[in-house]
Amino acid sequence: MAPIEPALTNWAAYVEVLTTDDEDLDPSIEATLPVILQLMHAAAIETNGRFDAAAAAELDEHDEDEEEEDDDGDVDDVVGGRGRKSRKRKQRKAIAAVEKTSTALSTHLAKAMAQLLQRFGTHARPLRTVLALVQQMRLASAQATLKDKAFEKILSELEDVTTKHTDRATLEACGEAWSALLAQPGAPALQEKVQRRFDKLVARLLLQLKPLKTALKKPSSAQGDPPRFELVSEALVTLHRLESLTKGQRQPLPGLSGLLGGLLQMAQTKDLFGAVDTYMSHQHDIEAILRGDSLGGAGAAPSSSADAKGGKGGGGEGSGSKEANV
Repeated sequence: MAPIEPALTNWAAYVEVLTTDDEDLDPSIEATLPVILQLMHAAAIETNGRFDAAAAAELDEHDEDEEEEDDDGDVDDVVGGRGRKSRKRKQRKAIAAVEKTSTALSTHLAKAMAQLLQRFGTHARPLRTVLALVQQMRLASAQATLKDKAFEKILSELEDVTTKHTDRATLEACGEAWSALLAQPGAPALQEKVQRRFDKLVARLLLQLKPLKTALKKPSSAQGDPPRFELVSEALVTLHRLESLTKGQRQPLPGLSGLLGGLLQMAQTKDLFGAVDTYMSHQHDIEAILRGDSLGGAGAAPSSSADAKGGKGGGGEGSGSKEANV
């Protein structure tokens, strides 16, 4: 196993540059921060990937060793066994080195993640790289660093960027970060904190749909209805957030029954400008969330997509977050 270039895994150096205050940072370095983030992310993927592969290979070899112990050995077997033992010692040494680098990565990410989310929180592109780094943070390796309120601060910043951004790519990156934290083994106490925070966030987003559900029960007026437009626009963003957050969670969302039909009817009876385009461009994803199809459970009753025919296609990523580099 060839070692990774040490300079690429100097996590302390990455963190120091990425968390230095703007006034103390050289302007030429400040312009390269998104690139430095990407380099750190690439090195993190390589490091954790190597460690996972090495750990899996070590388990396989352990099974083989147990099988060999049952065999009677002759002289050739003894000589060959010495060679294998020598190779295994070298391999274990290499694995230990990769594990040390992987643990150091998670420790440094745990120390700096809240600050990274805060610093790049308004810039969608570098933020998506930070969110990808969240997925590389192994909670089991960073438990000592994430004591007391340190982890709560990370979750608070993650929730903040999840509720502020509206473009689809960033929302999906937020959802993947939450899913990665929820799925990690080896740190049940931290995982429980993630689950509680995640459940509260989903409940808060569901509550934001209540005004729309109330409005849908009222008859539409013959004239234009601007409040309806605002409600639909806000609901669509909320639905996109819910879809991104829960696509990896195998559970239906409660309280959404009937909402899809009302949205479709409203889209047909009113010219809702960009809201119609936005809805139609992500219609299938939203339908899945409302029905619970992508969540592994039964949600609202299925609604025929034929009901939405005649709507306009198109629409792209939403705005609401800065795309400019730091």
